[in-house]
Amino acid sequence: MRFKWIFDRQGFTLVEILVSFAVLSVAVLALLGYYGTALSGSQASTEIITATFLAQEKLEALEGMPFDSITSESEEAVPGYPLYRREVTVHTETYSLKRVTVTVKWSEKGQTQEVRLDSLFLR
Repeated sequence: MRFKWIFDRQGFTLVEILVSFAVLSVAVLALLGYYGTALSGSQASTEIITATFLAQEKLEALEGMPFDSITSESEEAVPGYPLYRREVTVHTETYSLKRVTVTVKWSEKGQTQEVRLDSLFLR
């Protein structure tokens, strides 16, 4: 048999090993690219969740206040959360109805992001 030597040899040649490393390297680099994208998306989600929590927290604090004490607040830093700023805007719709908007802002990659929650308060 002419091709017997192909089937009788043991181990891999240096060329086969180098080709397999090249293929494996391309696959690993592709996965690392996805990892960076996923990590960035995870950070953005965390910031949105935190901003939503801070807006909801403020609305709940306002719910416990007397109706006439609910007033607008200028934009200011949120205690304990130095990256976030919060603003409360109150519009009196009628004598017994107020529309309250809580806006939480932060900076992400040089752009201002915000979460805004609205609620109606009855006398």
